[in-house]
Amino acid sequence: MKKSIILVLVGSLGGAFLNYFFHLAMGRLLSPAEYGTLVSLFSLLYIAGVPGGVLRTTATKFASKYKAQGDFEAVTEALVWTSKATSFLGLTFLGLAFVFRNQLAEFLKIANPLLPVLFFGFVALSLTASSPLGFLRGLLRFKAFSLMSFLGPFLKFLFGVGLAALGFGLWGVTWGLIISSGLTIVVALLLLRKNLRTSFTGSSFVKTDLLKYALPTTVTLLALAAFYNTDVILVKHFFSPEEAGIYGSVVMIGRIIFFGLSSVVMVAFPMAAEKQERGENPFAVLHKSLLLVVPGALIGVLVYFLLPRFLVTLLFGSQYLAAVPYLGVFAVFMGLYAVVDLISRFFLSIGNFRPAIFLAIFSVLQIALLCFFHETLDQVIYGNIVVMTGVLATLGFDHAFGNYSRLQRREKD
Repeated sequence: MKKSIILVLVGSLGGAFLNYFFHLAMGRLLSPAEYGTLVSLFSLLYIAGVPGGVLRTTATKFASKYKAQGDFEAVTEALVWTSKATSFLGLTFLGLAFVFRNQLAEFLKIANPLLPVLFFGFVALSLTASSPLGFLRGLLRFKAFSLMSFLGPFLKFLFGVGLAALGFGLWGVTWGLIISSGLTIVVALLLLRKNLRTSFTGSSFVKTDLLKYALPTTVTLLALAAFYNTDVILVKHFFSPEEAGIYGSVVMIGRIIFFGLSSVVMVAFPMAAEKQERGENPFAVLHKSLLLVVPGALIGVLVYFLLPRFLVTLLFGSQYLAAVPYLGVFAVFMGLYAVVDLISRFFLSIGNFRPAIFLAIFSVLQIALLCFFHETLDQVIYGNIVVMTGVLATLGFDHAFGNYSRLQRREKD
């Protein structure tokens, strides 16, 4: 497991650095107001892309299952079906964005309503790319997955920043994102070729099994995406464009903590799923993962409290110094979120959907809190922390109570 984590960590950290260089370049090439618009559009991507995340997670789960069974015909059929589903969803979102373009632009305070429509073209391609990437991870193709973790952000940086630097602004950035996503799909499918079969006759793939897993997974991933992005969208709506840009810089710097720890989740999910499929105990994977994520989150929070001015100046420049007072507190939110994300996705990997109920409740609570309490950016961040603390406490209590109930049943038997 350690070797796989290191491999994925190298690719994901390389990709994370490129993603951050992308945002750093955007912060310098665009005005704070334009950058606030870009960050809010990316938050829409993370929420609208939840179905893709669901199918990617589902693909990882079932690819692990079929790999354990040696049924690569089922792997092929599942890939074909999920790719069709993600493509259909992407085109649906693109159509809805066009129909409601004026309302979307008004809510996000974007002057040209066609810009969010074009951005949803990128969303559609991102959804389509989610399926092959999920299969690479589920098949434990960590070298290939690590490569794609780096290549996708590299292409995004190359084309997005390149077109922005040439003076094409947000429109150029969006076209760069579309080009990079198209190329990512092609390369991911080429890497998957050796695991696919020309025919999937006689495969054990059952669409209804996948859908039964996907539905509760949707609730979990939608809640996780909401925790991660609701604040950005509502800040763009309630605050001035300049304040939204400052908050966007806080968010992007703060998310370094989560991205740095996400490689643990990427490796733990398919490993836990495969152990569950083989009848082995998957909780050892969770406990080892927590021993990596919790200390990592604590170190990140400490660094952000000690060096906020240095980080803001280094990453975004002096025009974003107004972000300094918020960085340490936002890091607390990100550290809590990283732990919640790990626990939630672990339970998904073993088919335990109880946490989905708690996540859904707290995601609605977060929206309500931020809608009522948003006088300052501090209120927004503290609202996030309150919600995430509640989620973590609830998940911990449910896990402990579940273990106690299982022990009681064993004693009775």
